[in-house]
Amino acid sequence: MKNNKNRKYLSLVLGAVSVLALSGCATFENPFAPPKRQIQDNALYSSNNPNGVINVDQNLEYLGMVPVSEWERYANNTGGSYQYRDSYIFASKDDDNVIDKSVTINLWTIGSGYWIPGFEKDGFVQIDKYIRGNQRFDTGVFHTTITRDDDVSMYLEDSNYLLPSCMVFKSYQKVFSPGRNAKNKMTISYGEPILCEKTIMFLPENKNTERTQAFLKAFNKKADSSFQTVSFN
Repeated sequence: MKNNKNRKYLSLVLGAVSVLALSGCATFENPFAPPKRQIQDNALYSSNNPNGVINVDQNLEYLGMVPVSEWERYANNTGGSYQYRDSYIFASKDDDNVIDKSVTINLWTIGSGYWIPGFEKDGFVQIDKYIRGNQRFDTGVFHTTITRDDDVSMYLEDSNYLLPSCMVFKSYQKVFSPGRNAKNKMTISYGEPILCEKTIMFLPENKNTERTQAFLKAFNKKADSSFQTVSFN
C-alpha cells in the first residue's frame, strides 16, 4: 500500500513538472499555472488570483508569508468548506515590541464546498461597501480577543512582534467568482490594538453613540489609507 502511494505521489510530481516545462516553452502564459507572487518595496505583486499590485503603508515592515489551511463552517447553512490561504503580514510595533498597526493580505483558494460572499451581520460592528477606483469591496469592522494559538499569531510572536490582548480590525473582501462556484477571494485586514475594556463601545446599545461613531470615523480613515490596489483584477 505504501509503495502504491509513493508511486501515485511520484506520478503527480512528474506530471506537475511536465506541465511547468511545457508552459515555459509556450509563447503564452498558462492560466492554470500557480500564481507568481513576490514582495518588493512593501508591494505585493501577483500574476493571478488576483492579477495586479497591492501597495501597503511604507511605515509597516513586511514580516513574511504564512500558508494556512483550515475548515470553515458556514454561518447560516449546514456544512462548510476547506480553504487554503497565503497570508502576507505587514506590521509595526511600539517600544515594548507590541504591535501597534498591522495589515494582512489573505489570498484564498477553496478546496472543497463553497463559500457565501460578503460578511454576516453577527459579530461585526459595521458592515459596508467600499469603492476605490474600479474596485468594489465588502467591508466589515470587528474586534476580537487575541488567542495566540493560530499560525499567523504564532508567526508574529516568533518574529518578536508581541500581540495585544484585544484588537479591532477592518477587513476588505473581494470574491473573484461570486456564488456557489467561487474559488478565489482576497481579504485585506487592517488592525490596531484596543484596550479590552473599551470594546464595550461596540455593544449593540452603544454602537450609535457619538463616542463610538467618532472612533469608527477615525479608524476607517486609517484603515482606508493603509493600502492601495493598482491594476487589480
